[in-house]
Amino acid sequence: MRRKNRVQVEIRNRGATAEQSLLVELLLGQKVVASQPVTLPPGGKVITDFELQVDRPGTCLLEARIGNDSLLPDNRRYATLMVREKYEVLFVEGRRDASRFLQLALDPDLSSSGPVQLRTLSPEAFASAQLGSVDVLFIDNVRELKAPQVSRIIEFARSGRTVFFFPGDLLELQAFNRSWNPAAGEGLGVEFLGLQPLDNYAIDPLDYRSPYTQAFRGLPNSGLSRLPIWTYLRTRFKDASRSRVELAFDNGDPLLVSTPVGRGQLLLLTTASSSQSRLRSEDRPSWNALETVAAFPALVNEMFRLAVSQDRTERLTVGLPGNGLLEEKDEVRGFTLVAPGGNEIEVQTDQVDGFFSWRVEAFPSPGFYSASARLVDRELNRTWAANLDVSESDLTGPVLDLSATETMEFQGSPGRQGQTLPLVQLLLIGLFLFLLLELVCGYRLGRKHA
Repeated sequence: MRRKNRVQVEIRNRGATAEQSLLVELLLGQKVVASQPVTLPPGGKVITDFELQVDRPGTCLLEARIGNDSLLPDNRRYATLMVREKYEVLFVEGRRDASRFLQLALDPDLSSSGPVQLRTLSPEAFASAQLGSVDVLFIDNVRELKAPQVSRIIEFARSGRTVFFFPGDLLELQAFNRSWNPAAGEGLGVEFLGLQPLDNYAIDPLDYRSPYTQAFRGLPNSGLSRLPIWTYLRTRFKDASRSRVELAFDNGDPLLVSTPVGRGQLLLLTTASSSQSRLRSEDRPSWNALETVAAFPALVNEMFRLAVSQDRTERLTVGLPGNGLLEEKDEVRGFTLVAPGGNEIEVQTDQVDGFFSWRVEAFPSPGFYSASARLVDRELNRTWAANLDVSESDLTGPVLDLSATETMEFQGSPGRQGQTLPLVQLLLIGLFLFLLLELVCGYRLGRKHA
């Protein structure tokens, strides 16, 4: 696997005169690794993209700067980027092996040498599991979620991470809806109404406008619009302004819904993750046969790629209060926060029910802040970046903004510009799965839905 890190610098000119050949520099650590001249008209804006190749996992300290003027802090922006050796993915399964096909989509070989580390838990074990190192969370065919579990999921998403929800035949609608009611302002964004009658439901890709489906544009034979789905859960939006339909059925019902929560998001598919979910009628037909077509693992792969590629930069602002949360069951015996100049600043801390929290009244200056949490047998270190807030100021001249994301590209990717989805590879995987499963479930799945 290759790691590509995309760094975006936005430069705005608040002055009344043009800025000619303004040099924008990007620093990694204290070393200039890229630069680009830009020209800014009065009141204009330019976005400059840089691509970094990072060889080692860990926290990268990034700084963007432009030519000096009378106000140096205005010309510098700071950000941190966490580069991981592997992405840790946790699957919470209501039934053993419920997420098998989702796992195959992310790691076809299920090998330890791939870019992801897969782990599965039961809903009961999830209640006490530590999620600090988990990058992406899948909830698959879980009967219901208790209020503490819902709170953990929301806190997980707030921190800038993604949660995928797949319903299934174990789901208890009323209990599931009740558990999310207290989280109506920051939950799934929908209420489940019931299963649709069996039918051959056609898919509307919505002109491939969604970032999750854009990689399929121009590939009419990918199979995305012909996913074999025979039933799904009807939904009702709690607040339509919060959620977005990314993929739909041709009758207008949502198939894929995204809802932002804090700096992260919740993604809901309204049908099951595979044919393992069945109706409770006498002949027990399946909800779908998604695992038999290549487009579905390709879609899962693309959703995952975007989930780990989103900007998870924490926005700390000079002069304003700040806080952080650490999921840690062991006692934290000491915590220090050091400002850019090397001085330790006063921090208020608390530790309740396996969560350690800290808070500062204000960050005194822009730059990098280093934190250290001392436990009984180890030490945890973390670095944050704080910047000036110039959005409401009356400053003139060029000002900066900086964001950084890590993206992933699998070996064998076609390498199309703007697309890292290995569709050719996944089409072959889908064909193999289809041949493997055809004899097992073809007759049962197809006899009523030819």
